[in-house]
Amino acid sequence: MTGKEKPFSQDTAEKMGVSPRTVERHVQIGENLTSETKEILRGANTKITKQNLTKLSRLEPEQQTEAAKRLTEGAIKSVDEYTAGSTVTIQEVNYYRTGAFIVDAFSQYNSALTHIPEAYKLWLEHYREILSNDIAIEDKRI
Repeated sequence: MTGKEKPFSQDTAEKMGVSPRTVERHVQIGENLTSETKEILRGANTKITKQNLTKLSRLEPEQQTEAAKRLTEGAIKSVDEYTAGSTVTIQEVNYYRTGAFIVDAFSQYNSALTHIPEAYKLWLEHYREILSNDIAIEDKRI
């Protein structure tokens, strides 16, 4: 750039009568949405808000496609609804991946816990802690 050229966002903002940040958001949305997601949105009969477009653009490609389909079908009203549902799915995956379901199964039958060696009880509790930590981390990311 020479000294007289303005950044794209500033130049475009002045021409459109919007702020440079608005232009930057539009560019972010355009660059981050997958081609498939854009096609789904183009075929929508409902208006998708800029806020939802921005949030869609921040999702992983597979999630973008699924969330866009659900938005355009009216199954959800916002990307926040989609991500809230994803948190439950993540929690369920972590629940089984870490073996925490074993702790719950034994906890339901307190008498069964008296027959489990102490080392095994500690191992089960360790997995319960991992599950709690994984859920907390996933909640912060989404």
